[in-house]
Amino acid sequence: MKILITELSMDKWKTAYNITLDSESELIWNDGRREYQITDHILVTIESQEVLGWIDGINRFGRHVKRTYMLIPN
Repeated sequence: MKILITELSMDKWKTAYNITLDSESELIWNDGRREYQITDHILVTIESQEVLGWIDGINRFGRHVKRTYMLIPN
């Protein structure tokens, strides 16, 4: 499974970042799930709907962000 995450910083610049997670790389997958707050509920939702967003979150710097999760087809 591959997931594209778009993360939008909620500061005055509104900077957007795109991150791709691939479940084939288990260590990176597990770290990415923790960092980008991907719960089992989010996984089930994007598997059935292919997209989920905008979800409130906190990035690694403690700042508020909005995230969209999208399933990348194989």
